[in-house]
Amino acid sequence: MQKRSPEPNDWPRVKELADVSVADIPGAGSQDEWLINRKQFTTVGEQKHFVCVDDDRIVGYGSLERAADAPAGHCRMFLVTAPEALDSVGPFIFEELQELASCRNISRSCFVEYSEDPRLLGFLRKRGYRDCGTIALEPDVTATVVERFHAGD
Repeated sequence: MQKRSPEPNDWPRVKELADVSVADIPGAGSQDEWLINRKQFTTVGEQKHFVCVDDDRIVGYGSLERAADAPAGHCRMFLVTAPEALDSVGPFIFEELQELASCRNISRSCFVEYSEDPRLLGFLRKRGYRDCGTIALEPDVTATVVERFHAGD
């Protein structure tokens, strides 16, 4: 497995993976807005993102983002892959994100994930992320915020 920067023709596959990753979560719907935000994030902050490629096929996406108004050393991360690939592709993306955090002196990172996504939340909790709150996305849809403090903090 390898990582590389996303290219313009990669975005349809990244969107497909994002849609598949939440397909069984009530209220998640299409990830069109999520994709627009990822593609345009560099206009509002710092972003380092990548696609994960296996046998010339994109199997995952990872991103470390720091909003322009975020406290120093704080970032948000994204880990996207098909649910059936979380155990095989997820660790690769996760380790790449942790390496990016280390290189950028990140002291605290968070993920904001659908509360109805026990697979991904469980994956993150097993790797040291702890629940720190919820956010109402729509009347019947919430997201759980999980965070982790990194070495040196």
